[in-house]
Amino acid sequence: MIFHSVLFSVNSAKENCYLYMLMMLLQSLLKTKTLQDTDTYVIMVNAEVSNLLQTIGLFRRPNIKIIVMPDPKTLIDGMAWRYQLHRMMDINGQTVCYLDVDMLCVRNMKVDISDDVEGVILVCPEGANDDTNYSASEHPLRLPCGVTSGFFIYKCNHLVLQLMEEIYYNIRTHSVQYYTLDQPHFNKALQDKPFVNYMNPKTLAFNGHNIDPSDPPVFINCCGDPGSGHFHLLKMLQFFIAAQ
Repeated sequence: MIFHSVLFSVNSAKENCYLYMLMMLLQSLLKTKTLQDTDTYVIMVNAEVSNLLQTIGLFRRPNIKIIVMPDPKTLIDGMAWRYQLHRMMDINGQTVCYLDVDMLCVRNMKVDISDDVEGVILVCPEGANDDTNYSASEHPLRLPCGVTSGFFIYKCNHLVLQLMEEIYYNIRTHSVQYYTLDQPHFNKALQDKPFVNYMNPKTLAFNGHNIDPSDPPVFINCCGDPGSGHFHLLKMLQFFIAAQ
């Protein structure tokens, strides 16, 4: 299985709080044995962040692959990398799990996609289909719910590749910048796609809300205020320390 995240600096990498979030995410994936030695963790970064990662032992594991991307000009330029993995390496037929770096894995994740399935994308329900964080308009999505673009799993085939290209094209050509960046483009592109499946909503705890100790989530999403690194880091650090 391929795990995939993106990390970039628009200003200085040394002041990038998301670097520390990535370290906590990676450690949580290892601690829960979600990331196995047979898996690959692909991290797309710009050159300045790549140089910094090379100085940190945690990222020198043999199953971590660093892909260096051109410096993004804006936040959404960097976030759009999550839809470009197939342009950087051959992932056809592979199962890929995309993770934002403000996620924490709190128990082992098992993904059961049958070998005879050619292509599918699994998405996690997070909000109402008329919430503008997902729909970006007064019109409800033609989806049962709004889904997060910070966590999704797919088995790659030509249909999934076309979906990724559709989202990336819409990001590059759309003149309006949304508060939730690429998330409305992601949700709109999922509409009417027959290969979209939905995870159990309990897979992901939105900012740790409504956690049932008897049935904990797989991931905690420490989300909110896109691009505000200190805000995300403080929230994530509190969950990380509590889980130790």
